[in-house]
Amino acid sequence: MGIKTMKTIHNAERGFSLIEIMVALTISLILMAGVLAIMSSSKRTYLLQNELGQLQENARFVIDDISYNLRMAGFYGCSNTPPSGANTLVPIDGVNNSAVLVAFRDANDEYLINPDLKTANANKNEPPSDILEISTFGKSTDLCDTTNNPKAAQNILQLGTPSNTTVYLPNADYPIGDVGDSIILSDCGGSRVYTIAARNGDAVEVENSFQRTFTCPVDAFKGEGETIRYEVRAINKDDNTASATDPHDGFALFRTDPSDPDGKMRLFVDGVESLQVRLGIDTDPSEPRVADKFIELPSTDAAVPTGDIVSVRISLLMRTPNFQNAIPDITNPDEYAFVLDPASDTGSLKSYKPMKVNLANEDGYRHRVFTTTIQVRN
Repeated sequence: MGIKTMKTIHNAERGFSLIEIMVALTISLILMAGVLAIMSSSKRTYLLQNELGQLQENARFVIDDISYNLRMAGFYGCSNTPPSGANTLVPIDGVNNSAVLVAFRDANDEYLINPDLKTANANKNEPPSDILEISTFGKSTDLCDTTNNPKAAQNILQLGTPSNTTVYLPNADYPIGDVGDSIILSDCGGSRVYTIAARNGDAVEVENSFQRTFTCPVDAFKGEGETIRYEVRAINKDDNTASATDPHDGFALFRTDPSDPDGKMRLFVDGVESLQVRLGIDTDPSEPRVADKFIELPSTDAAVPTGDIVSVRISLLMRTPNFQNAIPDITNPDEYAFVLDPASDTGSLKSYKPMKVNLANEDGYRHRVFTTTIQVRN
């Protein structure tokens, strides 16, 4: 009786067999592999969506900046005529289909390039890119605006007498220039350049008086115009000259640094692979201010073609800054195409196919094209 009881207890406490353990481990490994695959896929999707979101934000930032400066090009205030005595500016200029050059970091670990200094071509079979130059007198301030200028009433009195010499800016730090610099005053009757004789805080005194009566609104500009240049360059991220054609080195849009006295350019936005600029020309007097055709910029450093430019079309080919993984759903490289110039009928600008014509340098990157047309009011 006792022996039978002990045997029953022993059978009740028996553990898993080796086969059962192996089956359990196999099932666990299968489940774990599935979980890891889902986590890995989710991480790749998150990183890709994050880069695509950054790409879209960068494109919006570039378009906003170019749009603002294009609308300011040729703006001289209410009169909309160039001021007498000012340097003649070409509002919109540039070069068509320039080869993309390489930008290297300087001793201060930043990308700072001289536009007149040419370096090696990127030679990554990338599409060509236009160079855009916009000349403007910059932002103006309405001296009669009582909302933004606390001394607007004094300005109205001063500007109403030709023999007066002093105007008051919105604040003492307003960037209009100092003694010896030029200032432009403009109303609906015209504009004129003056030399600053003295500046005391917000008070600016010009040489030889106003010599004419100004009627509100009266805009004040800096007398020296500035030229803003946009140019796409290839980025050499590891500073190795021999790797200038490395596919993992990206592209960026460079822009003139307004604080640099030599007009050097800094990296403005990463991920811009091509900039295309088309000028909207009004050739039909019966429909004023309507673009009848879009033309390219000149192919050299020549002046833009004559004509009534009423709008500018900007196309940006954006590429994700970082290498991800190959695009698995592309079975036909011809379908992964991006139209850079809707007005072009042939050539690489009509349709750039990175996975067909440039697989070695483009595989692992995503692309998007953003196009907008900016009305030029001046």
